[in-house]
Amino acid sequence: MRTTRISVEVSGLHAAADECDDLHDWIVVPDAPADLPDLVTASRQLAALSGLLNDVSDEVLLRVTDDDPGIDLRPVIHTYASVSETVGQAMKNFTAAYAQLGFLHRFANAQDSPDLRDAREVAFHIARDRLDNTRRLLADTGTQLRRSAGQLVGGPHRIQAALSRSARSSEATNGTVQPAADRQPTRLAYTPSPRHVR
Repeated sequence: MRTTRISVEVSGLHAAADECDDLHDWIVVPDAPADLPDLVTASRQLAALSGLLNDVSDEVLLRVTDDDPGIDLRPVIHTYASVSETVGQAMKNFTAAYAQLGFLHRFANAQDSPDLRDAREVAFHIARDRLDNTRRLLADTGTQLRRSAGQLVGGPHRIQAALSRSARSSEATNGTVQPAADRQPTRLAYTPSPRHVR
């Protein structure tokens, strides 16, 4: 049970890291104003960032309220609680870029003037820098989640060995060894909540 729960927690941390990677890859740093995302895309990206933050808080809540986890979940809880800060910073940076996109949309068809050109240029540079910060923070979050997963099991070889020992022990107890092709996957009593998708 303990080894199974550890493997579930490792999978959950990696799933959260993958979610950060997906968002990181979706958000693009523009080279020119024409490369900025439109407000439809940016709105969906902001919703996904908000969903990621909700996912992190849900992971904390699930584990804090688990009366019989079978393992010490405090390191995992600490990881999810810690990355909420970097995800929140990513959201803060993205919303700053989002505000500039709103400004550029508002004056997209306005009569051109030197002041407006300057304002548009400033808005572009702010948006670009904030989008770059958002991507960096998401990358940092993914790295932190994967590092925590590695520390939880002491590395991938250790968890595979532990799972193998657990399977052999179960087969020895039952007095039978099933061929690999006939073995059925173990149904887990604990299953992490589904992730947000775009």
